[in-house]
Formats: sequence, structure tokens, C-alpha cells
Amino acid sequence: RSADLTAEQRQLDVVLRGVGKSAEIGAAGLAAYTRALERQGVARDDARKITADLARTQGLSGTNAGRVAGLAPDLATALGIDTPAAAKQLTDAFAGGYGAVTKLDDALNVLTADQRNAIRAMLEHGEKAKAADAVFEALSGRLSGLNRDALTPMGEALRELSTGWNG
Repeated sequence: RSADLTAEQRQLDVVLRGVGKSAEIGAAGLAAYTRALERQGVARDDARKITADLARTQGLSGTNAGRVAGLAPDLATALGIDTPAAAKQLTDAFAGGYGAVTKLDDALNVLTADQRNAIRAMLEHGEKAKAADAVFEALSGRLSGLNRDALTPMGEALRELSTGWNG
């Protein structure tokens, strides 16, 4: 297990160095995102792929990478898609422009017209972090816990057993 974790952190560190983001977020931070995804029931290979994709995405802050990792399983449940596809949609919304935000909102209808206008204005004025905060607040208010709530009691018990077994 220790060797697996060391190898995983080494791979993440290489990805970060390759895209010039090693100063922004460390491999240990990305590994924590992988573990968080696994605790939410995401298969290990999918969790690793999502985390590597987050690391490679230019314009995605460490804070927003964590937000994507936290919300992706819930978005997947809401939209009936797989978690990597949900993570991609969230990544696009947090790292992309207004068009990516509205595309995600069109699928979920979570933002009011006033919120959309405020987010557009924030992005136009270079307030990307503030816009991301507004998007995250709206999304988490609607989505948080959906993945967990969709589980049967047996499914939840199996997830807890699996998480405990895998560390």
C-alpha cells in the first residue's frame, strides 16, 4: 500500500511539473483529492484519471480542483453520467469562461437570471475567483450529498467497507 501511494504521488508530481503547476498545488494535495473521490465511491482508476486531468487543466486553481473533486460524484448522480464526465463538465465551468458556466447551468437550472448576470459581469471584470465562488455556492447548494443520498443502506454499507478496506 505504501509503495502504491509513493508511486501515485510520484506520477502526480511528474504531471504537475510537466504543466508547470507544481508550485500551485503539490502531489500530496492531489492525492488527497483522489482519496476524497474514492471515499465517495469513485473507482480508484477513475479517481486517479480525474485527479490527473485536474492537474493538467490550465486556469484551474487548486481550490477549484478540490471543488471539482468534491462535487463530481454528486453531479454524476444528478445527470445520470459517469463521474469522469461530470468532473470534465465542472472543470470546464471553473476553468472556462461564461459559456461553460451557462452550458452547465442549462443542464441543471441552478442559477437565477440575476446570478448569471452577476457571474458574467465578474468574469468580464477579471474577477474569476469571485465568479467561481458564486458558481460553487449555487452548485453545492443544489448537489451536495446527492451521491450519498442515492445509495441504498446496503450500498452505503458496502461503500464504507470498501473505503475502510482500501484505506
